[in-house]
Amino acid sequence: MKRTREEVAKTIDEFVNGTGRQWDWDGFTSIRLDDPELEKVRQKCVALPVEFPPTQPTDYCSPAGMEVMRKMLSDLRARRVTLRGKRLGSCERRLRPGGLTSQ
Repeated sequence: MKRTREEVAKTIDEFVNGTGRQWDWDGFTSIRLDDPELEKVRQKCVALPVEFPPTQPTDYCSPAGMEVMRKMLSDLRARRVTLRGKRLGSCERRLRPGGLTSQ
């Protein structure tokens, strides 16, 4: 599925803040994303309940897991990208042979 960085950030933001629609999170966690970087974010979100088990039966994950999601959200909104193992800020992004810039 095609999703932009901002769409993924919005989905995570609405889930963390409890403002998302009923099936938004389920759709996000269930459908593979075309963009490899955003797919890694999605996979990390899917793994959170295992890595950070919920303290209450109605929670998705523990408070520490929610903090991990907030950090991912912050990184997405800061438009940070990782190219060939190096994290680049938005001012440093540029095309490289064999690499891609962020969306």
